[in-house]
Amino acid sequence: MEYADAKTFKILKDGSYAKDKNNVYYEEKVVSEADPKTFEVLSDLIGKDKNSGYFEEIKIQNSDTKTFQKIENVYSKDKNNVYYTHKSIAGADATTFEIVDKKTNVAKDRRNFFRDDYRIPVKDYASFEQIKGHFWKDKNHVYYIYNMLDKNFIMKGVDPKTAKAVGVWGVKDKYGCHNGYERVKCD
Repeated sequence: MEYADAKTFKILKDGSYAKDKNNVYYEEKVVSEADPKTFEVLSDLIGKDKNSGYFEEIKIQNSDTKTFQKIENVYSKDKNNVYYTHKSIAGADATTFEIVDKKTNVAKDRRNFFRDDYRIPVKDYASFEQIKGHFWKDKNHVYYIYNMLDKNFIMKGVDPKTAKAVGVWGVKDKYGCHNGYERVKCD
């Protein structure tokens, strides 16, 4: 990095962050507004200084640095909010938020389940459980939470009482097999 001060430049733990006497860097990008004197690495993606939390090179707006901490993977929190990457998760309770499944990025708090920064519209919180992979169910519905662009997670016409995992990507109920988008022939 041609703009870094070579004499004071050092790579910080986990290797993604670095700093010199003037700046903090994420990979080769300057972390704007970050204070190199107080900056600390929380993971290879998350850091904080005396003023704010950061995801990669992006400042997490309104984060409380005194209570800011990494949760897991791309999640962090402070006393007021839970963050997915650099975005606050609307309605998430920071005191009870926890990751349920790292592979599918499903998390929960005392009231809701989430995938990334989106609340899953679970109808019965107490009975919500994973079938396999991106397939979940409660006593009322089966959910396919793979495609985050399609916020319609509920699988219409799939029976939650008889739904079970079949193959790598699918569920089978009393009506047949489903791949998350449509009915398919069972193998």
